[in-house]
Amino acid sequence: MAAGQPPNKRDVILHSAMQVFSRKGFHDSTMEDVAQEAGVGKGTVYLYFPSKQALIEEIFRYSINLYVDAVDKMSQDHTCLRTQLEAILVHVLAMAERNQQASGLFLEGATGMSEEFKGWVIDSKSILLDRYADLLAQATQRGQIRLVDVRMWAHLIAGGVDSLVTTVLWGKAAPDHHRLAQQVVDAWWSGLMSRELNA
Repeated sequence: MAAGQPPNKRDVILHSAMQVFSRKGFHDSTMEDVAQEAGVGKGTVYLYFPSKQALIEEIFRYSINLYVDAVDKMSQDHTCLRTQLEAILVHVLAMAERNQQASGLFLEGATGMSEEFKGWVIDSKSILLDRYADLLAQATQRGQIRLVDVRMWAHLIAGGVDSLVTTVLWGKAAPDHHRLAQQVVDAWWSGLMSRELNA
């Protein structure tokens, strides 16, 4: 959506669904509730989303796409791997904190996901792993880190980010995302720079 333009109905419905599902719970919410929150008729909601399940899946898609976009943006804004990783982590943790109210949706709405959606999630995770692997390969070429198995390290980084995001979503992480990001990246960095661990 371009700056200065009013949100389109699809986006309004999507954000209204996040609010309703967070407030009432996914299973206790109805499409009528979403329509009322969005200020549209129930038929309009069904025009964009054929079911409540389709709505929750689109909320997940939206969240995962924000994460991928953040990785891409932070990667372009910085050339030092350490700075890239810290910037990604700070941004993603802040994004998770802003969306804490939706944390229950990730468990409550996860049951009954379509096979097509599950495939999409797996593909998205693979894209994220590719992004991290590319960052690591570029850092190796620039001499910033030792020669590593970039795919394995991509899994370690993505898994660490996922774990921290889950902690933030459930309100258990330290409020200082910059300090937390710095501590986590320090741990990764010592492994990426350590010659003794080079097999």
